[in-house]
Amino acid sequence: MLPVTRGVEVTKRWVLFYMFVLLGVSVLPYTTGMSGLLYLAGALGLGSGFLYHVVTLFRTDGDSHSMATFKYSIWYLYGLFFFLLADHYLGNL
Repeated sequence: MLPVTRGVEVTKRWVLFYMFVLLGVSVLPYTTGMSGLLYLAGALGLGSGFLYHVVTLFRTDGDSHSMATFKYSIWYLYGLFFFLLADHYLGNL
């Protein structure tokens, strides 16, 4: 909806802003003691991949990288939950 009302460039700036918010929020389970180092490593690794896609989207003209960023966001969420579960069950071994 935002690209229709505000334009692609404004939308890309908001995506970049929300990416940094997402990186901060994704490490909260570690900082609050809810998860361990396995989750933190996974969250930072997945976050760096997501940041790569968002920066690539931001630097390209138009929205040519938007579908790749969207597909990675699906895998990011899947991977984040995987690392959260893996840390819960394997972190105390």
